[in-house]
Amino acid sequence: MKKKYISISILVASLILLFANIFTFKEYDAGFYMRIIANLFIIFAMIMRIISENKSSESNR
Repeated sequence: MKKKYISISILVASLILLFANIFTFKEYDAGFYMRIIANLFIIFAMIMRIISENKSSESNR
């Protein structure tokens, strides 16, 4: 259960950083797009981890 909370906290932190990157940009360069893509990958990975943990906890019952 603790792993799920860690995953959710990383997901929330990544969403905050994503919005911060979008709203505080100065110009659209390669670094801007790389930061956005990295945040999206982290969000996707945490969503997949939460789904996997939910499935494994349901199968253990």
